[in-house]
Amino acid sequence: MSQKRMWQGGPLREWSETKTPATSMSYGKVGYAGRYGCDRCLKAVNGVYLVQETSSSAGMWLCSDCRQNVRPKQAQPEALRRAK
Repeated sequence: MSQKRMWQGGPLREWSETKTPATSMSYGKVGYAGRYGCDRCLKAVNGVYLVQETSSSAGMWLCSDCRQNVRPKQAQPEALRRAK
């Protein structure tokens, strides 16, 4: 089993040419996809987020742990912040 980018700029997925317990989702007639992969830590995870570190950078698909370590591009408006 390997990881494969699903389309240019798209997320990584576990990938296999044959169906396995880890890659059970049929992806057309070309193979089977499994869990997502994080662009930063490369761990297999259930979901990833598209995150841009700067306004000019291409996005990265990050797991929730890696996403928490990225600074937001801009401050969140005061009206949207949670009360402490």
